[in-house]
Amino acid sequence: MKILVIETSNDHALLAAIEENQLVTCTRLPGGPALSNSIALEMKKILAICPFPYHRIVVGIGPGSYTGLRVGMALAQALALGWAVPIYSVSSLTAFAPDAPDFAVLVDARSGGVYIQKNFEPPRLVPLPDATPFLQDVPLLVSPHPARLQQRLPTLQNASWLETQPNPLLMAHHAAPFHGQLLYLS
Repeated sequence: MKILVIETSNDHALLAAIEENQLVTCTRLPGGPALSNSIALEMKKILAICPFPYHRIVVGIGPGSYTGLRVGMALAQALALGWAVPIYSVSSLTAFAPDAPDFAVLVDARSGGVYIQKNFEPPRLVPLPDATPFLQDVPLLVSPHPARLQQRLPTLQNASWLETQPNPLLMAHHAAPFHGQLLYLS
């Protein structure tokens, strides 16, 4: 089975091709405004390395940047329509999960607090004052930007923090058929 993975909800965006549960190629994309300028060219490079046919497209559905989510979903929908393949979706926080038994993935929601996904439960938007009690029993805190979150959550300084990059194989493994809903937007 060939799977195309698209994650554009944050500044650790990526495109990846997976075949028979093996990563064939993965391209890291710039976040922010540069994403829109580079995604089509990078998609062309992915398809040169791992050409059509694909059996499904997996797309990260947030939480994250509204513009980034729209760019990724628009690409996924266009390719799915043209190729007549299904779209599967996964929480973008799942992409950052570590290989550990008990963890929480945290992403800064800016003024709205912090997005938290404990293990592989659905993500939640938690106000900053409620984050420490919510995370008190979690031994490992994971984030693409742990230093930023440690500043915003100084009461969690003694926690064990890990910086991670998105993992397209993990996204493909946890994806489910897309039902037309994006998660929280920042």
